[in-house]
Amino acid sequence: MHPIPRALLIHNATLADAAADAYRDPTLTTLAELTRIRVETETALEAGRGGDTRSQTATLWYDLRQSRPRNTAFAVGQRVRFAGIWYRVERVTPQSDAHGVHHLEIGLAGPDGPTP
Repeated sequence: MHPIPRALLIHNATLADAAADAYRDPTLTTLAELTRIRVETETALEAGRGGDTRSQTATLWYDLRQSRPRNTAFAVGQRVRFAGIWYRVERVTPQSDAHGVHHLEIGLAGPDGPTP
């Protein structure tokens, strides 16, 4: 399989690690400024007894050859800021073929954490 075409890798995002401070408030530490990635967001609106609930999820594609910085490590619990919204990394799925892993699909749930 070929790398994801560069023409599709049009987005940028910030990858951060979340740790609790002495007051148990989350403190975000920037790990990387991601470039040449792709992010697709999805918003769902559900009606319920307590009112409408809005949830937002996203999928981030990180190509091992094209995306920058190279060799970025993703882990569940990290945070990603895309389009001014913080998301929580829920899953990291390597996609491979006979030649090995060629890209990562990262499932995001949000919004999470501070927003500008």
